[in-house]
Amino acid sequence: MPVSLSSADHMADPDAKSGSGILLRNCARNCVELISSDGKRLEFGLTSTEPTATSVSESFHKLAVEATRSILETQRDGALSYAKRLIVQVCEQCHGTIIAVPRSEIGELPIEFHDGVRFEEPVDLLAAFHKLEDEGSAATLSRLLARETLFRGMIQSDGITILNSFGQILAFRVFVKPNEGEQGKLNQHNIRGGARSRAFELMKVRLSNSLSCVFFLSQDGNTMCEVKHD
Repeated sequence: MPVSLSSADHMADPDAKSGSGILLRNCARNCVELISSDGKRLEFGLTSTEPTATSVSESFHKLAVEATRSILETQRDGALSYAKRLIVQVCEQCHGTIIAVPRSEIGELPIEFHDGVRFEEPVDLLAAFHKLEDEGSAATLSRLLARETLFRGMIQSDGITILNSFGQILAFRVFVKPNEGEQGKLNQHNIRGGARSRAFELMKVRLSNSLSCVFFLSQDGNTMCEVKHD
């Protein structure tokens, strides 16, 4: 059920009185996480990919925070928990992806990300989630599950998926090319990997301009999330 607390959320709730315990879960593709009831975490990568400085679980958390940053404070905890759970679920089933969040003050899809499938009206995942919370009806559940299915299909497509800070999908199958100045910055880095890795490096360059967050998941499970506010 989308509005139900996950096992990890239940263990982290100080009022749950769940006692001592350890949760073993698949936190991402090819990655297993141990969580103790006192909040300690340990991850095991099941590939030969070199571990990054940030844990897989923390990368998902950072993306979910940015994708819910503009939600009303009274609704933010539930929205954050749901967004993180949904993002983890859809990413477990994909062959790799890039997800980006524009700076909240921009308010619309930046022009440099118009090479893709854009929506005249954003697909509002969190509005559907809050509607289900309020009403709990079969119709609101069906509406939310339909939007989740759309989101899953977008993530599984090639290109970049763009979310805003209200938990809305602005575009998917977005492809980017560096301008002359950006290409100069990229040439200073020894970029390993294919087109997705190069696109991620370009998106990191744009963090200082139009983006607040860019999330990367490779086909072999390597996960990174970069956030910048200034």
